[in-house]
Amino acid sequence: MKFFAVCFMIFIVFSVVTAVYRRLLLKNFYYKCSFNKTEVFEGEEIEFTETVTNNKFLPVPWLKSELTTSEFLEFSELQSTVTDKTRLVTSFFSLSGFSKISRTWKIKCSRRGIYEISRVVITASDILGYVKKSFFEDISCFENIRVKVLPLPADENCFTVDQSEVSGDFFSVPKLISDPFFINGVRDYTPCDGIRNINWYASAREQKLMVSKNDYTSDMSATVFLNIQTSPADRDMAVYTDRTEKCIRVCAAIINKCSDLGIAVRLLCNNGEPGTVLDVVSEDKFSLFREMAAIDYRISIPFDQMLSCTIPEIYNSRIIVVSAFRSEIFEIIKNERSEVFFVVPDGGEAV
Repeated sequence: MKFFAVCFMIFIVFSVVTAVYRRLLLKNFYYKCSFNKTEVFEGEEIEFTETVTNNKFLPVPWLKSELTTSEFLEFSELQSTVTDKTRLVTSFFSLSGFSKISRTWKIKCSRRGIYEISRVVITASDILGYVKKSFFEDISCFENIRVKVLPLPADENCFTVDQSEVSGDFFSVPKLISDPFFINGVRDYTPCDGIRNINWYASAREQKLMVSKNDYTSDMSATVFLNIQTSPADRDMAVYTDRTEKCIRVCAAIINKCSDLGIAVRLLCNNGEPGTVLDVVSEDKFSLFREMAAIDYRISIPFDQMLSCTIPEIYNSRIIVVSAFRSEIFEIIKNERSEVFFVVPDGGEAV
Protein backbone atom coordinates (compact mmCIF):
# COMPACT_ATOMS: atom_id res chain seq x y z
CA MET A 1 0.00 0.00 0.00
CA LYS A 2 2.84 2.36 0.85
CA PHE A 3 4.45 1.58 -2.51
CA PHE A 4 1.34 2.70 -4.39
CA ALA A 5 1.12 5.83 -2.23
CA VAL A 6 4.72 6.71 -3.03
CA CYS A 7 4.15 6.09 -6.74
CA PHE A 8 1.02 8.24 -6.60
CA MET A 9 2.93 11.09 -4.91
CA ILE A 10 5.73 10.83 -7.49
CA PHE A 11 3.13 10.97 -10.23
CA ILE A 12 1.50 14.06 -8.69
CA VAL A 13 4.85 15.83 -8.30
CA PHE A 14 5.91 14.89 -11.81
CA SER A 15 2.59 16.12 -13.22
CA VAL A 16 2.82 19.42 -11.36
CA VAL A 17 6.47 20.03 -12.34
CA THR A 18 5.70 19.12 -15.96
CA ALA A 19 2.72 21.47 -16.01
CA VAL A 20 4.83 24.28 -14.55
CA TYR A 21 7.62 23.74 -17.09
CA ARG A 22 5.17 23.56 -19.97
CA ARG A 23 3.84 26.96 -18.98
CA LEU A 24 6.93 28.77 -17.68
CA LEU A 25 9.99 27.14 -19.31
CA LEU A 26 10.73 30.03 -21.69
CA LYS A 27 8.82 32.76 -19.90
CA ASN A 28 11.02 35.78 -19.01
CA PHE A 29 13.87 34.22 -20.94
CA TYR A 30 16.07 36.52 -23.03
CA TYR A 31 18.80 35.86 -25.59
CA LYS A 32 21.23 38.32 -27.14
CA CYS A 33 24.31 38.04 -29.34
CA SER A 34 26.73 40.50 -30.94
CA PHE A 35 30.19 40.97 -32.48
CA ASN A 36 32.64 43.27 -30.72
CA LYS A 37 33.68 44.78 -34.08
CA THR A 38 31.71 45.50 -37.22
CA GLU A 39 34.64 46.07 -39.59
CA VAL A 40 37.96 44.22 -39.79
CA PHE A 41 40.49 43.04 -42.36
CA GLU A 42 40.49 39.43 -43.48
CA GLY A 43 42.66 37.23 -41.32
CA GLU A 44 41.91 39.22 -38.17
CA GLU A 45 40.14 37.85 -35.11
CA ILE A 46 36.98 39.23 -33.54
CA GLU A 47 34.90 38.26 -30.54
CA PHE A 48 31.33 37.02 -30.60
CA THR A 49 29.34 37.11 -27.37
CA GLU A 50 26.17 35.22 -26.49
CA THR A 51 24.18 36.27 -23.42
CA VAL A 52 21.28 34.28 -21.98
CA THR A 53 19.13 35.59 -19.13
CA ASN A 54 16.61 33.66 -17.02
CA ASN A 55 14.57 36.30 -15.23
CA LYS A 56 12.33 33.99 -13.17
CA PHE A 57 12.58 31.66 -10.17
CA LEU A 58 12.22 28.47 -12.26
CA PRO A 59 15.63 27.15 -13.44
CA VAL A 60 16.30 26.18 -17.06
CA PRO A 61 18.46 23.07 -16.62
CA TRP A 62 19.19 22.48 -20.30
CA LEU A 63 19.39 25.10 -23.05
CA LYS A 64 20.85 24.93 -26.54
CA SER A 65 21.41 27.72 -29.06
CA GLU A 66 22.09 26.93 -32.73
CA LEU A 67 23.51 29.72 -34.88
CA THR A 68 23.74 29.75 -38.65
CA THR A 69 26.38 31.92 -40.30
CA SER A 70 29.04 31.86 -43.05
CA GLU A 71 31.74 29.22 -43.30
CA PHE A 72 34.32 32.02 -43.49
CA LEU A 73 33.68 33.00 -39.87
CA GLU A 74 35.80 30.31 -38.25
CA PHE A 75 34.55 29.27 -34.82
CA SER A 76 36.08 26.47 -32.79
CA GLU A 77 35.89 23.21 -34.74
CA LEU A 78 34.75 21.41 -31.58
CA GLN A 79 31.51 23.39 -31.48
CA SER A 80 30.76 24.03 -35.16
CA THR A 81 30.16 22.13 -38.37
CA VAL A 82 30.29 23.33 -41.98
CA THR A 83 27.76 22.20 -44.57
CA ASP A 84 27.04 23.73 -47.98
CA LYS A 85 28.99 26.98 -47.34
CA THR A 86 27.24 27.62 -44.04
CA ARG A 87 28.49 27.09 -40.51
CA LEU A 88 26.29 25.75 -37.72
CA VAL A 89 27.49 26.74 -34.24
CA THR A 90 26.04 25.06 -31.14
CA SER A 91 26.19 26.28 -27.52
CA PHE A 92 24.84 24.67 -24.35
CA PHE A 93 23.80 26.45 -21.16
CA SER A 94 22.28 25.64 -17.78
CA LEU A 95 20.63 28.47 -15.88
CA SER A 96 19.43 28.67 -12.31
CA GLY A 97 16.64 30.99 -11.28
CA PHE A 98 17.26 34.70 -11.83
CA SER A 99 20.63 34.16 -13.48
CA LYS A 100 22.57 35.44 -16.48
CA ILE A 101 25.37 33.78 -18.45
CA SER A 102 27.63 35.29 -21.12
CA ARG A 103 29.92 33.29 -23.39
CA THR A 104 32.52 34.79 -25.72
CA TRP A 105 33.89 33.11 -28.84
CA LYS A 106 37.08 33.91 -30.72
CA ILE A 107 36.37 34.03 -34.45
CA LYS A 108 38.81 34.29 -37.34
CA CYS A 109 37.54 36.14 -40.42
CA SER A 110 39.19 34.04 -43.11
CA ARG A 111 37.86 35.77 -46.26
CA ARG A 112 36.65 39.24 -47.15
CA GLY A 113 32.91 39.75 -47.42
CA ILE A 114 29.86 40.88 -45.46
CA TYR A 115 28.71 38.28 -42.97
CA GLU A 116 25.99 38.07 -40.38
CA ILE A 117 24.28 35.72 -37.98
CA SER A 118 21.46 34.68 -40.27
CA ARG A 119 19.44 32.52 -37.84
CA VAL A 120 19.31 31.55 -34.17
CA VAL A 121 17.30 28.57 -32.89
CA ILE A 122 16.76 28.23 -29.14
CA THR A 123 15.83 24.85 -27.61
CA ALA A 124 15.11 24.39 -23.89
CA SER A 125 14.15 21.40 -21.81
CA ASP A 126 13.44 20.35 -18.26
CA ILE A 127 15.93 18.17 -16.42
CA LEU A 128 14.32 14.91 -17.58
CA GLY A 129 13.90 16.02 -21.19
CA TYR A 130 10.17 15.41 -21.01
CA VAL A 131 9.20 19.02 -21.73
CA LYS A 132 11.04 20.52 -24.67
CA LYS A 133 10.39 23.82 -26.47
CA SER A 134 12.08 25.45 -29.46
CA PHE A 135 11.71 28.78 -31.21
CA PHE A 136 13.47 30.99 -33.75
CA GLU A 137 14.97 34.01 -32.03
CA ASP A 138 14.07 37.31 -33.70
CA ILE A 139 17.52 38.82 -34.28
CA SER A 140 16.39 41.59 -36.62
CA CYS A 141 16.51 44.11 -33.77
CA PHE A 142 19.91 43.00 -32.47
CA GLU A 143 22.87 45.36 -32.86
CA ASN A 144 26.28 44.39 -34.21
CA ILE A 145 25.33 41.02 -35.67
CA ARG A 146 26.88 41.87 -39.05
CA VAL A 147 30.59 42.19 -39.74
CA LYS A 148 32.22 43.64 -42.83
CA VAL A 149 35.54 41.95 -43.64
CA LEU A 150 37.75 44.17 -45.80
CA PRO A 151 40.22 42.68 -48.30
CA LEU A 152 43.77 42.40 -47.03
CA PRO A 153 46.17 44.14 -49.47
CA ALA A 154 48.53 41.67 -51.10
CA ASP A 155 52.27 41.90 -50.72
CA GLU A 156 53.89 43.72 -53.62
CA ASN A 157 55.99 40.62 -54.33
CA CYS A 158 52.86 38.53 -54.94
CA PHE A 159 52.01 39.96 -58.35
CA THR A 160 53.73 41.01 -61.55
CA VAL A 161 53.20 43.87 -63.99
CA ASP A 162 52.97 43.02 -67.68
CA GLN A 163 54.35 46.23 -69.20
CA SER A 164 57.68 46.40 -71.00
CA GLU A 165 58.34 49.98 -69.92
CA VAL A 166 58.10 49.17 -66.23
CA SER A 167 61.13 48.22 -64.20
CA GLY A 168 62.01 48.32 -60.53
CA ASP A 169 59.33 49.22 -58.00
CA PHE A 170 55.94 49.22 -59.73
CA PHE A 171 54.55 52.00 -57.59
CA SER A 172 57.53 54.30 -57.98
CA VAL A 173 57.48 54.36 -61.79
CA PRO A 174 57.06 58.01 -62.86
CA LYS A 175 54.63 57.08 -65.61
CA LEU A 176 52.27 55.62 -63.05
CA ILE A 177 52.32 58.13 -60.21
CA SER A 178 52.13 61.89 -60.15
CA ASP A 179 54.31 64.79 -59.19
CA PRO A 180 52.06 67.56 -57.83
CA PHE A 181 54.81 70.19 -57.73
CA PHE A 182 55.15 70.74 -61.49
CA ILE A 183 52.14 72.55 -62.96
CA ASN A 184 51.74 72.88 -66.71
CA GLY A 185 48.42 74.63 -67.34
CA VAL A 186 44.88 73.49 -66.60
CA ARG A 187 42.44 70.99 -68.06
CA ASP A 188 38.81 69.92 -67.66
CA TYR A 189 37.80 68.08 -64.51
CA THR A 190 37.14 64.32 -64.84
CA PRO A 191 35.52 61.90 -62.36
CA CYS A 192 38.96 60.47 -61.59
CA ASP A 193 40.30 63.79 -60.30
CA GLY A 194 40.35 64.50 -56.59
CA ILE A 195 38.81 67.63 -55.09
CA ARG A 196 42.23 68.76 -53.89
CA ASN A 197 43.39 69.10 -57.51
CA ILE A 198 40.65 71.53 -58.58
CA ASN A 199 42.01 74.90 -59.70
CA TRP A 200 39.33 77.20 -58.28
CA TYR A 201 40.67 80.33 -59.98
CA ALA A 202 40.58 78.69 -63.42
CA SER A 203 37.18 77.14 -62.64
CA ALA A 204 35.70 80.56 -61.84
CA ARG A 205 37.15 82.01 -65.02
CA GLU A 206 35.93 79.19 -67.28
CA GLN A 207 32.59 78.72 -65.41
CA LYS A 208 33.25 74.99 -65.09
CA LEU A 209 35.44 72.76 -62.98
CA MET A 210 39.08 72.81 -64.03
CA VAL A 211 42.09 71.03 -62.54
CA SER A 212 45.76 71.84 -62.68
CA LYS A 213 47.53 70.08 -65.52
CA ASN A 214 50.81 68.57 -64.38
CA ASP A 215 53.77 67.46 -66.42
CA TYR A 216 53.82 64.09 -68.14
CA THR A 217 54.85 62.33 -64.95
CA SER A 218 52.29 64.00 -62.70
CA ASP A 219 48.72 62.93 -63.46
CA MET A 220 47.24 62.53 -59.98
CA SER A 221 44.71 59.81 -60.70
CA ALA A 222 44.57 56.10 -61.36
CA THR A 223 41.82 53.94 -62.82
CA VAL A 224 41.82 50.34 -61.64
CA PHE A 225 39.92 47.66 -63.56
CA LEU A 226 39.09 44.58 -61.51
CA ASN A 227 38.10 41.48 -63.45
CA ILE A 228 35.81 38.99 -61.70
CA GLN A 229 36.19 36.41 -64.46
CA THR A 230 38.82 33.78 -63.73
CA SER A 231 39.03 32.44 -67.30
CA PRO A 232 37.50 33.30 -70.69
CA ALA A 233 35.13 30.34 -70.24
CA ASP A 234 33.42 31.89 -67.19
CA ARG A 235 29.89 33.09 -67.95
CA ASP A 236 27.51 34.17 -65.19
CA MET A 237 29.69 33.23 -62.20
CA ALA A 238 33.41 33.08 -61.50
CA VAL A 239 34.51 29.43 -61.45
CA TYR A 240 37.85 29.65 -59.64
CA THR A 241 36.94 31.91 -56.74
CA ASP A 242 40.42 31.72 -55.19
CA ARG A 243 41.80 33.49 -58.27
CA THR A 244 39.15 36.19 -57.90
CA GLU A 245 40.14 36.67 -54.26
CA LYS A 246 43.81 37.04 -55.26
CA CYS A 247 42.85 39.71 -57.80
CA ILE A 248 40.86 41.58 -55.16
CA ARG A 249 43.81 41.52 -52.75
CA VAL A 250 46.13 42.82 -55.47
CA CYS A 251 43.62 45.54 -56.29
CA ALA A 252 43.52 46.46 -52.59
CA ALA A 253 47.34 46.70 -52.55
CA ILE A 254 47.31 49.08 -55.52
CA ILE A 255 44.59 51.23 -53.97
CA ASN A 256 46.42 51.25 -50.64
CA LYS A 257 49.64 52.48 -52.24
CA CYS A 258 47.88 55.08 -54.37
CA SER A 259 46.09 56.40 -51.30
CA ASP A 260 49.40 56.72 -49.44
CA LEU A 261 50.72 58.77 -52.36
CA GLY A 262 47.62 61.00 -52.44
CA ILE A 263 46.37 59.61 -55.75
CA ALA A 264 42.61 59.52 -56.34
CA VAL A 265 41.44 56.10 -57.52
CA ARG A 266 38.54 55.09 -59.72
CA LEU A 267 37.54 51.44 -59.38
CA LEU A 268 35.65 49.65 -62.14
CA CYS A 269 34.54 46.04 -61.85
CA ASN A 270 32.37 43.70 -63.93
CA ASN A 271 30.29 42.67 -60.92
CA GLY A 272 26.62 43.27 -60.14
CA GLU A 273 23.43 43.14 -62.11
CA PRO A 274 23.69 41.92 -65.73
CA GLY A 275 24.92 44.59 -68.12
CA THR A 276 26.19 46.92 -65.38
CA VAL A 277 29.68 47.95 -64.26
CA LEU A 278 30.59 48.77 -60.67
CA ASP A 279 32.06 52.29 -60.87
CA VAL A 280 33.35 54.00 -57.70
CA VAL A 281 35.64 57.02 -57.33
CA SER A 282 37.23 57.96 -54.01
CA GLU A 283 40.35 59.36 -52.38
CA ASP A 284 39.56 57.32 -49.27
CA LYS A 285 40.96 53.81 -49.55
CA PHE A 286 38.59 52.47 -46.89
CA SER A 287 35.58 53.52 -48.96
CA LEU A 288 36.95 51.45 -51.83
CA PHE A 289 37.82 48.56 -49.52
CA ARG A 290 34.20 48.54 -48.31
CA GLU A 291 32.98 48.39 -51.90
CA MET A 292 35.30 45.46 -52.57
CA ALA A 293 34.11 43.67 -49.44
CA ALA A 294 30.62 43.60 -50.97
CA ILE A 295 31.76 42.17 -54.33
CA ASP A 296 30.46 38.67 -55.03
CA TYR A 297 31.23 36.24 -57.87
CA ARG A 298 28.53 37.31 -60.32
CA ILE A 299 29.82 38.39 -63.73
CA SER A 300 27.76 41.32 -64.95
CA ILE A 301 29.56 41.84 -68.26
CA PRO A 302 32.39 40.02 -70.12
CA PHE A 303 35.83 41.40 -69.38
CA ASP A 304 36.68 42.22 -73.00
CA GLN A 305 33.42 44.09 -73.41
CA MET A 306 34.05 46.11 -70.26
CA LEU A 307 37.52 47.12 -71.41
CA SER A 308 36.56 47.97 -74.99
CA CYS A 309 33.58 50.08 -73.86
CA THR A 310 35.24 51.92 -70.98
CA ILE A 311 38.94 52.48 -71.65
CA PRO A 312 38.46 54.69 -74.77
CA GLU A 313 36.51 57.15 -72.57
CA ILE A 314 39.27 57.49 -69.95
CA TYR A 315 41.83 60.28 -70.25
CA ASN A 316 44.37 61.88 -67.92
CA SER A 317 44.57 58.78 -65.76
CA ARG A 318 46.92 55.84 -65.42
CA ILE A 319 44.97 52.66 -66.17
CA ILE A 320 45.74 49.48 -64.21
CA VAL A 321 44.00 46.25 -65.19
CA VAL A 322 43.93 43.48 -62.56
CA SER A 323 42.92 40.12 -63.98
CA ALA A 324 43.65 36.42 -63.54
CA PHE A 325 44.18 36.05 -67.29
CA ARG A 326 45.23 38.09 -70.32
CA SER A 327 42.68 38.75 -73.04
CA GLU A 328 43.16 39.57 -76.70
CA ILE A 329 41.51 42.99 -76.37
CA PHE A 330 44.05 43.99 -73.74
CA GLU A 331 46.95 43.37 -76.11
CA ILE A 332 45.29 45.67 -78.63
CA ILE A 333 44.64 48.39 -76.05
CA LYS A 334 48.14 48.16 -74.61
CA ASN A 335 49.65 48.84 -78.04
CA GLU A 336 47.46 51.94 -78.42
CA ARG A 337 47.65 53.33 -74.86
CA SER A 338 51.09 53.42 -73.23
CA GLU A 339 49.63 54.35 -69.86
CA VAL A 340 47.79 51.00 -69.51
CA PHE A 341 49.33 48.43 -67.16
CA PHE A 342 48.30 44.80 -66.75
CA VAL A 343 48.69 43.20 -63.32
CA VAL A 344 48.34 39.44 -62.74
CA PRO A 345 48.50 37.88 -59.25
CA ASP A 346 50.76 34.92 -58.65
CA GLY A 347 48.82 31.77 -59.50
CA GLY A 348 46.83 33.45 -62.25
CA GLU A 349 46.89 31.79 -65.63
CA ALA A 350 47.76 33.55 -68.86
CA VAL A 351 45.45 32.48 -71.68
